[in-house]
Amino acid sequence: MLKHRFKTDSKAIILSTNGFIAHFPASLKRNITLMQRASIVYFQVNDFLKSSAHRVATHLLCKCSLEAI
Repeated sequence: MLKHRFKTDSKAIILSTNGFIAHFPASLKRNITLMQRASIVYFQVNDFLKSSAHRVATHLLCKCSLEAI
């Protein structure tokens, strides 16, 4: 099983999955969903973010996270 940790604080969101760590702006807290089924961790960024710049940035971070897993 993959182990993941999803922590939030006032400054950043930290996603750690088997040693891979990704940091996200705290403003994205409510737009991120993390799920696990069997040995796969699904990292979903909801598509109702306020700006296109946020959407592009989070898409790239999400892609990097999934590739690392």
